[in-house]
Amino acid sequence: MGATEGERSRPARKRGRLAKDEVAERIAHFLDVALERFAEDGFAATTLDYLVTCSGVSKTTIFRHFGSKMGIFEALMDKQVSAMQREIWSVVLEPADPVGSLARFVACYVEAAICDPMAHALLRIAASDRKRFPDLSRAIMDYARETLGPLRTYLRRLIDDGVLREADTDELAFDLQALAGHGFRSMVEDQAYLRRPGRAEEIARRFVQGWS
Repeated sequence: MGATEGERSRPARKRGRLAKDEVAERIAHFLDVALERFAEDGFAATTLDYLVTCSGVSKTTIFRHFGSKMGIFEALMDKQVSAMQREIWSVVLEPADPVGSLARFVACYVEAAICDPMAHALLRIAASDRKRFPDLSRAIMDYARETLGPLRTYLRRLIDDGVLREADTDELAFDLQALAGHGFRSMVEDQAYLRRPGRAEEIARRFVQGWS
């Protein structure tokens, strides 16, 4: 039977080429698989061949999009950090209300950077393999400093206004971050304690009192 007029007029699709949305879907699926395997098996133990087997994405495609296993981790970080920064950078920090502003920051940071499953997994991956792959922890720290940028600017304003005493704003920002998560506690305990009502305000008040 001959082709209909509609079939003849439809542009032919090249064999072997996937549509852009299909490629994007495959890459998104691959990143989900990579995150799961890195978190479960460790960065060092997860080979590219294993990721190919688990994801169904070819090694050629992986190299074309990411270049290396470290490139995969950086792509995961880019994805997570973009979402995290949208949340954290939207927090309103008012010089006239330091405790309220810092409490809002702590509450947002807890949700976006500590309780978020992907953020938690990436931190675990970097911490567990940091000796063999120091670039993982360096990447985490670089992204953390970038994410805390608006907070550092705000803390400098509080110092200039006499609310806080003179200090390195990088140290101050990481000090508040540590208070928000209680360091390694958030990695080994149930994270319900992070959402206790009034906790963010208590941390903000303690921080301001300690550095005033």
